[in-house]
Amino acid sequence: MKLDKKTFTVFEINAIFLNGLIILLFSLNFSLAEEDTHELDMAIGRSGAKVTIIEYSSLTCPHCATFHEKVFPKLNEEYIETGKVNLIFREVYFDGPGLWASLVARCSDTEKFFPLVDLLLRKQDTWSRAESQIEIVNGLTSIGKQAGIKEGDILKCLKDRNKAKALVEWYQYHAQNDKIESTPTILINGKKMSDRSFDSLKSEIENYFKD
Repeated sequence: MKLDKKTFTVFEINAIFLNGLIILLFSLNFSLAEEDTHELDMAIGRSGAKVTIIEYSSLTCPHCATFHEKVFPKLNEEYIETGKVNLIFREVYFDGPGLWASLVARCSDTEKFFPLVDLLLRKQDTWSRAESQIEIVNGLTSIGKQAGIKEGDILKCLKDRNKAKALVEWYQYHAQNDKIESTPTILINGKKMSDRSFDSLKSEIENYFKD
């Protein structure tokens, strides 16, 4: 079900605000308290595993969608689900829709985050390439509803200015620290991988399990 015209108008105003917020925040320097730098991290796997993978991805990035289609399932089956690897997922914000998608992914309990990220990336061609902000919001709302989130709650999350500000601040801190210039960027125990193929990632991971 599409949103009504009145809702669209209200959201469009907020959408413009969020676009302006991104521009404003990226022009500032932030100094997060050390204890706050990881509070928004989303992780899957076993905490304390010998290997930690950090993935920087934009939910509007086609290369990130390809990585999650071709490489992530193998990593998940062989290393994450087996408890050998802990994967931390950090969103990168190149544009307003990428931020909105992140707000939807984080709109419910943390157990729904990775399934929502999977849906957002698999259906990226549909929602991220829409011709208007209204159509993008419709697409994101539809995906959120598929995950069991009510439409009203999704809109509330999309309009959460404080959460949007906190996410961009969190992203900027880590992107600067890890020198993130493109997506997806994969770090294995702090090492930035130039080759993101499964074979290359597997070879690096296995180095930490050699006797």
